[in-house]
Amino acid sequence: HDRYIYDLTWQEDGERIFTASGDHTVRIWETQEARNRLCARREREAIVKKLTPRVEAWLEKKSDEEGLADFLRTATELSDREVQIARQILIHHALDRGDD
Repeated sequence: HDRYIYDLTWQEDGERIFTASGDHTVRIWETQEARNRLCARREREAIVKKLTPRVEAWLEKKSDEEGLADFLRTATELSDREVQIARQILIHHALDRGDD
């Protein structure tokens, strides 16, 4: 910031700090080391690559986002993180469909 910081807050998980300054800017400060962020990003990319074809195949076969959401709630072979990312893929797909 070029001027004083007049407000500061952080995410509950402690991963980011937010500051607001008298120079009319807000900054987001990452608290994790860059290596940790890179590892997390690579892990997410691998999961997306693994799950996207499965989500798309389900939707082609069933054409039912709600059915897939129900399936994901009970998918015991997927980790919690994989289910979370599969839901994100599903939401992205549903939003893309809405543009048609």
